[in-house]
Amino acid sequence: MDRARAHDFEDLAINLPCCGTSSTLNDLVYHWPAGFANFVLEARNPGLGGVLAPEPLARLQIELGCELKQIMARY
Repeated sequence: MDRARAHDFEDLAINLPCCGTSSTLNDLVYHWPAGFANFVLEARNPGLGGVLAPEPLARLQIELGCELKQIMARY
């Protein structure tokens, strides 16, 4: 995204880091909610249908000093 933005989105080609496949930003399919992040925290077996409960999420946000958004991973 940063590279495409730096060139006014004229070149949307991308090599996907997950599999090395060539694609374009237009061809990516985003499943909402989606997000771009600097880091990932994984919660294994968080309960409540795969969603981290509000209390532990709030504690993590306090500890990290930033707002967190839960994104369900799709493998």
